[in-house]
Amino acid sequence: MKAGKKRFYSIAAAFIFSICSLSALDWGGILKNTSKVMLPNFLDFGLNQKDDLYFWLNTPLGNSNMFFSAEGLYEFGYYMDSSSNILSHALDIDLFKLYGDFEFENSNTFSISLGRFLVSDASSVILAQNIDGLFLKYHTGFITASAFAGYTGLLNSQLITMLDGEAYAYSYDSALYTLSNPYLPFNASLEFPALFGNQSLVFQLNGCLDFGEQKANRYYATLWLTGPITNMSFYNVSTIFGTKDFKNLMNYSSLDLYFYLSDIFFFSAGAEYASGKHGPFSPFVGITSRAIVASITAPETSASLLPKVSATVILNNMSLAVIGKYYIACPETSFDSQGVEMDFFLTYSIFSDFQIGLDVTSYFDVTSQKDNNNLTATLKFAVSF
Repeated sequence: MKAGKKRFYSIAAAFIFSICSLSALDWGGILKNTSKVMLPNFLDFGLNQKDDLYFWLNTPLGNSNMFFSAEGLYEFGYYMDSSSNILSHALDIDLFKLYGDFEFENSNTFSISLGRFLVSDASSVILAQNIDGLFLKYHTGFITASAFAGYTGLLNSQLITMLDGEAYAYSYDSALYTLSNPYLPFNASLEFPALFGNQSLVFQLNGCLDFGEQKANRYYATLWLTGPITNMSFYNVSTIFGTKDFKNLMNYSSLDLYFYLSDIFFFSAGAEYASGKHGPFSPFVGITSRAIVASITAPETSASLLPKVSATVILNNMSLAVIGKYYIACPETSFDSQGVEMDFFLTYSIFSDFQIGLDVTSYFDVTSQKDNNNLTATLKFAVSF
């Protein structure tokens, strides 16, 4: 490990211990196992094994309304298929932040987070990952204003995936820790939580300044509307317009309807559209990787139309979800059917600190080549201590 990284971990450890000596400390750990069996083309065999060990802590900073939280992890990975056999190790601090909420006499609140923490745009399509940065939020009874700015160049690229300007995912092969691409993501949001009839409106500006080789700067404007239709149904509708260096125009739009048919069962239906190269638009590109279906190629959220349905049942300590997707590619002027995905997710909490899960995903290629068929089964468990 390079001297700079050693220095970073030494400073982080010294900071943690200095804080812990001042305040009451809450701490714990989580052991996670993920065993994925893959059957590409329904014939070949592959295995992707991951074991993660997390340690976390949280402590108040005196009587200041400020808190400190941190989480570190070690991940062991093993990947095997017909042509490769790979062992990997990764070490990371995925949470390291100071945060606090301050309430004023008029009941307005101000919130601040500083350090490394999870950041997502309003749609979770453009950006969704841990980032080093500063987040500020001011909330009144009518409006919530927030802003974020950060830097990705100190993240571990073994555990996150950034996209370049052409929607290709960066990937690295290295030991323990490799610095990620140097991006500067930022956003500013205005949210009206009860604009009319309990409808909520969000307007958000997102951006990403690329300090790497490509200089693929990207900018986005998001409009998000959500609210109840009846007392048993509600909707989300959003649209994103983006550009790369103000030289093109791209769009992502989505609609989701949710129907709560009983206390334990709800159903949803919707569709996603990510522009390709047609009309006034160029292919949509986000900042972090997001596969739109679970085919062998796992295409990014770009140049696609995706109708989808889902049903979820929640019974005491168990939840079961079934999701169906129909993938239509629209790289240029035509819309071409590509495949159907069926997913099955089962989660069961045996005890409050022991959870198991089974995920089964299947993708059926409907093109003439039929070379993207895929079936995966993933067994997961997590133990807290």
